[in-house]
Amino acid sequence: MKRILKSGPVKAAALLCMGMLAMSGCQEPPTPASLLQEVSENMASVGSYAANMLVEMEVTGEIMEGQTSTIGVNVDMDIESTKEPSAVYMGGSVGISMVGVNLSVDIENYTIKENDGYVSYTNVNEQWVKESVESENTGAGITAFKDLAGDEGAFLLSEDKAVVNDQKCYELKGTFDADKLLDILNSAGNAADRVGGMTGEVEFGEAKIPVRICIYEKTRLPALMEIDLTKTMQAYIAGVTDEASLDDLKLIITYHSFNDVEEIIIPSQAKKAVEETRSNELGVSDLERILGGGTWPETEGSEEGAQTEEAWGSQSSIETAPPPTEGRTGWQTYEVSFNGRRMELPFKVSELEAMGYTYGDYMDSEYVINKGQYEYGFMLEPGGVELSVFFLNRTDGPLALKDCEIGGLQTNNWSGEPGGVKIVFPQGIKLGSGLDEVLEAYGNPQDVYDYEEDSWISLYYYSDSDNYMNSVDITVDRETQKVIGLNISKLDQAF
Repeated sequence: MKRILKSGPVKAAALLCMGMLAMSGCQEPPTPASLLQEVSENMASVGSYAANMLVEMEVTGEIMEGQTSTIGVNVDMDIESTKEPSAVYMGGSVGISMVGVNLSVDIENYTIKENDGYVSYTNVNEQWVKESVESENTGAGITAFKDLAGDEGAFLLSEDKAVVNDQKCYELKGTFDADKLLDILNSAGNAADRVGGMTGEVEFGEAKIPVRICIYEKTRLPALMEIDLTKTMQAYIAGVTDEASLDDLKLIITYHSFNDVEEIIIPSQAKKAVEETRSNELGVSDLERILGGGTWPETEGSEEGAQTEEAWGSQSSIETAPPPTEGRTGWQTYEVSFNGRRMELPFKVSELEAMGYTYGDYMDSEYVINKGQYEYGFMLEPGGVELSVFFLNRTDGPLALKDCEIGGLQTNNWSGEPGGVKIVFPQGIKLGSGLDEVLEAYGNPQDVYDYEEDSWISLYYYSDSDNYMNSVDITVDRETQKVIGLNISKLDQAF
């Protein structure tokens, strides 16, 4: 016999099931658009955040005539940003690696609102600079996830959760319109805006850029944004030059915490910084230039960015002369002296080692140089002072640095105070020698750099106007007329 259920119990059972499902957390599964919309809404109520910005770039190209190498650039910045008052702090380093040498510059930057405008305090190499900022670029715009959410088909939600800062995250992957994405970054302020400097005035057209976004599962706040500009910039560079190639260019912003930054305080020494007296004569701040965002000076009637004689130099009272015939007089003896020990370039690296010179922590004595090539690097004298050198391989096979020769030397004393490597160049020229001594020993240079706004003058001596492999450069302090920089090289036997 069939049993007929009355509608009342059926409805009650259905309601009970729905209640149980609701209690168990049953809800619509998140989508990329809904997650990005949640992030945008949640960020609207955030008063501050702490994050890290990492830019990784590798370029392979010719660093000197006939010399190819891979150059790595790493920008690692911690970021703190507050909404009220509007302020941002960035602190970290810009590192460059090339031919086994790693160099790094520490940077601090504060951007705050003062009166009716914004100012930026930047510390590079213990020197503070204060500059006016035209617009409110304090970095809060980095979280413009609402603009990303506007393109619903741009992202896909990964099945597996990602982990950022030991927390589970939703992971979105996709591609985004290049010009639109860079507009978002360029409006993001002093942090992500640096990427715009690296890409320059590139016209991306309809290119798409891979983007990866991680969102904290519990808080629905941003955890990470990774933007891969490699392929897009590779295509651009390939169409401009065949002398360099881009191997990698990525921007990664990792968000660590929210509403934990109470106040951003400008250091007292930064507040005392005076306005930059040069008014950025080169058209760009030191920080911007380090991060690749600069343009070079223009002169009336010249094409944009042209480095004309009027922009970079002026007529000097020092006369110039044609390149001399290679001989054994003047600077062309290539004889240098270390504490009375005379050697002629090129000479074995082992001869420096015998005098107590070491490679330092950032040099690898086993780094290999290919046949007929040379590499720029450093060695340390027993007192710890750096000596810039050119490692030269004149053999028919690869050699480790320690087995190479020294084909060039550089030393300087820009401050004018006692310092620099105690090395004597041909005819007794050394740091502290007078300009008159240089001209008497070497004669008139082939070229002179004498820009009246600079505190120094450079004299260039070379034996062949089409080949600067054999040369001497002398830098002289304009006021004291004393030598503050020496550079000698004999590399014509490379290649």
